[in-house]
Amino acid sequence: QDLARMVKAAHQYPLIRDYSTRSSATVYALGRPLAYRNTNGLVRNAKWDIGLSKTGFISEAGRCLVMQVKMAQKEMVVVLLDSWGKYSRIGDATRIRKWLETSAALARRG
Repeated sequence: QDLARMVKAAHQYPLIRDYSTRSSATVYALGRPLAYRNTNGLVRNAKWDIGLSKTGFISEAGRCLVMQVKMAQKEMVVVLLDSWGKYSRIGDATRIRKWLETSAALARRG
């Protein structure tokens, strides 16, 4: 719950939303360029409507992904902790999205 609250709070700041969803950027520190590439590959996929994203790793939680995203016509916060591999958090998010969209389509059919 704490991470979901943090994502909701950070989503209120346009600058955080902008920087966290860019696929890459160059910033200048002490007059020198510093390039970075977003480690959440989903931000480079036009099929995803991501409002905020953060990947990371700490020993206690492993590889993580938190993001505010619109899936199945609903805005939601996704928190994935302790992903097995470097890319499994992306696969997990994709499976969650597919499950939500399939469930929504079935519900519409009755």
